[in-house]
Parts: sequence; C-alpha cells; structure tokens
Amino acid sequence: MKIYAVSLIKNEADIIEKNLTAAAKWCDKIYVFDNGSTDGTWEIVNSFKSVRIIPYKTADVPFRDELRKEVFDFFRHELEDGDWVCVRLDADEFYMDDPKIFLSNLKPCVSLVYGINFEYQFTEDNLNDKDTEFRFDKFHYLCIPSCEQRFVKYRKKLQWLEGGPIPSHPGVATKKFIKYAHYQFRNPEQIRKRLKTRKDALDTGLDMYWEEDLGKTWESKIISKNNLIRLTPETDLNKLVKESKIIIPESNLMRLIKYTMHGLHIWP
Repeated sequence: MKIYAVSLIKNEADIIEKNLTAAAKWCDKIYVFDNGSTDGTWEIVNSFKSVRIIPYKTADVPFRDELRKEVFDFFRHELEDGDWVCVRLDADEFYMDDPKIFLSNLKPCVSLVYGINFEYQFTEDNLNDKDTEFRFDKFHYLCIPSCEQRFVKYRKKLQWLEGGPIPSHPGVATKKFIKYAHYQFRNPEQIRKRLKTRKDALDTGLDMYWEEDLGKTWESKIISKNNLIRLTPETDLNKLVKESKIIIPESNLMRLIKYTMHGLHIWP
C-alpha cells in the first residue's frame, strides 16, 4: 500500500515548508500544483523537490476542484489497486493521526475516509505576535466545525469526473474520522491575501461557501478565545470528536447500497 497526495496551493510561503516536511513522513508521493502564488511559495516547493515531493505545475489560474482532478489524472498511471490517494492535502493542514497507520488498520471493504477538522483560530492573543513565521505554539484555541472527504482507495475503474470534488463512487466510508489540525488564518498579511484569493475565485463564478467572506477585512477573522476550545497535552481528542456531534454522512442504508452497486459492478 502506497499513499499519494494532491496538494493545491497558493501564497502559503509561511507554512508550506512545515506542511511538506510533515506530509513526507507518511506520504510516498506528493504532487504540488501552485495556482498563482506571488509570495515565493513555488520557489520553496521547488527547493524541496525529491522522489517524494514533486512540483507538478505552476499556473496563474482561478481555483477549481478540477485542478486537483488534473493532478490526479497526471499521476494515476503510477497507482495500483489498494493504494490510497489523499485527494486534498492543503498547505495549512497537519494530520494528528498518522495516515499510514490509520489507513493500514482499515477493513478491506473500506475505501473512503473522512477527516474531521480541528480548526485553530486567530485570536486576540495572536495580535501580540511581531513576526509572520508560522509556529504551532502560537495557536492554542480551536473549534471543530466540519468533516470532509480526504482519502480514497484507488481501483483501476475509479473515475474523477469534471467538476467533482473527489472521484465518483469512491465506495464505503469508515465510521472513524482521521483528525487533522487546520491553520487557515495565521497573521494579518496572510489573512488579507487569503480573503483576496477567495474573492478572486468567487468573481470567476466559483460556487462555494466563501461568499460569507466577501467584503470582510482581516480584523473580522480575530475570534474571541472565550468561545473556543483550548487544547492542552491532556486533552482527550476522541472525546472532543464525540462532543462535536459530527458524524460520518453515510447511513447504514447508503452503505448497503454501496456494497450492492460495487459488488454487482454497476458502479465502476
């Protein structure tokens, strides 16, 4: 079993080095697509070029999920049945569970994994930071807002259709979440760039939840720590997941349908 990853990035110079270093510990190959960085991100990626980290392409194009499909189509000839694809390795995310161990312990019938988002927030404490260097110890407060499809087990008939966020009919999901830490807002300048990137993408017709950020300033992303969870070394992460009340969005009926449709080869 090998693990491949699709990394779509833009203006992540403060964090991309740590992200690639961490992901290379569990990922056999990371293909990186930079869609228009102006802060030196692409140059950093190229400095890490290796057998594991492959700078696939840089192109100043609007964000679309199809960009991830393009990367997947580029390297899928390397994949074998049973390999796993991290369909979304974002530069601002770090897995709290080791994916190599997590995936190797799944039942053979499982071919889809959801990640649960431990989303660290930019709080009033971060306003005291005088530098833009990203460090984990700058962030202590988080929320757990959502889950998202992250890993898909490869099979030769797997199809990633145009416009799809992940390959179609990925199969049965495990009922366990893989946990990841998310640092989407890290310093004022980075927040400004991220808000502009989202506005530019929406202006091209992208239909995403980012509409809530239109017209917002970086100050709007300062979140009161009084409304957040403070993580400590003693925190029971599994208890936090349970208390979040987020569940895998796959009912027992849907699992049965998936078993049947894949078993009869109706879904490729």
